Amino acid sequence: MECERARLLIDAYTTDELDLAAALDIEEHLGGCAACARESESIQSLRRAVAGGSLRYEAPPDLRRRVLADLRPADAEAPRASRRRTARLAMAAAVGALLLLPWLGLYWNTTRSAANQLAAEVTASHIRSLMTDHLLDVVSTDQHTVKPWFNGKLDFSPSVTELAAEGFPLVGGRLDYVGDRPVAAVVYRRHQHVINLYTWPTTQADSEPSASEHNGYHLLRWSRDGMTCVAVSDLNPQELRQFAELLRPTPTTRP
Repeated sequence: MECERARLLIDAYTTDELDLAAALDIEEHLGGCAACARESESIQSLRRAVAGGSLRYEAPPDLRRRVLADLRPADAEAPRASRRRTARLAMAAAVGALLLLPWLGLYWNTTRSAANQLAAEVTASHIRSLMTDHLLDVVSTDQHTVKPWFNGKLDFSPSVTELAAEGFPLVGGRLDYVGDRPVAAVVYRRHQHVINLYTWPTTQADSEPSASEHNGYHLLRWSRDGMTCVAVSDLNPQELRQFAELLRPTPTTRP
């Protein structure tokens, strides 16, 4: 395993999100690469620091005295009560900011882990579909056959678009399970490459495709019209992005 790929997997490895084969590969690499091992240890140290109490700051006894000294008004005749109130507010703000730091770190770490977990689930589903005979539940190049097949099997209606003229022929679809819910998997091909397009409802606003890589597979994730879409393939990133753009209608494209 090369360092470039290893660095993409280190974060998921430190949170036990990799499958057994990938975890063994990265462990072997870390055992022989000091730079990647240091990066892994750095990520784990950050997680331990965020999870522990080391970021909590206990105000020293003289904090009140120093805050009062810094905030002492130039006008010596200012009301004493006003000075006390200002000092209390400043002290509360300082302590509140210090207590907020661990929560900000935890939120950042949790959000990143959730994205990694989704990428791991979708990639694992894609790999399983290629290893078994479960790539397709409905076999058809006709969107008017594939789209109605999902009726009654899901609580939403996935979008199915024919892209054969653009070089991405539709080959069918299947039911799958990602992120603790049933999803639609609409399957396309690009030459010898399979593209799994996973779709499920979302409350997120429309977004541009966001690229990532997991276990050597390329992923693009975006939201449109109340649906989350994730395309996964071993196709090169440029052609996978071209595929995603074809699925995101503009005023000059098909509805």
